[in-house]
Amino acid sequence: AAIAALREQLRAMHALSRQPGQAPDIAALAEANERFHAAIDALAGNAFLLRALRALRAYDHFGRLRALRSTPQEPRRAWREHAAILSAIRRRDPGRAEARMRAHVTRSLEASGILEALDQDERDTP
Repeated sequence: AAIAALREQLRAMHALSRQPGQAPDIAALAEANERFHAAIDALAGNAFLLRALRALRAYDHFGRLRALRSTPQEPRRAWREHAAILSAIRRRDPGRAEARMRAHVTRSLEASGILEALDQDERDTP
């Protein structure tokens, strides 16, 4: 059931990112993106992790919006990365799923400008 939910969120993101002749609806994409990540979070089955992630969700929302708006190609890139994550989960390959998720999160943080801001903050902190 959880993998079916992931598949459905992936389909929704794909449909939203492939609207011919118009810019994608970033708000709708962000919602689908957040549901995809929430479904993956739930798969972990870790109540402590889920509470921590829910507490961060408001901050995470703005980062995801920034990333999705960063370039016209970003929505499709995110969809491809999500497809690779889901593929690894379906194949029951936790090492590959983790590697794909880490790469996706890192690249999304770069696209949103968050990593650059954190690096700058670290350089500015005495």
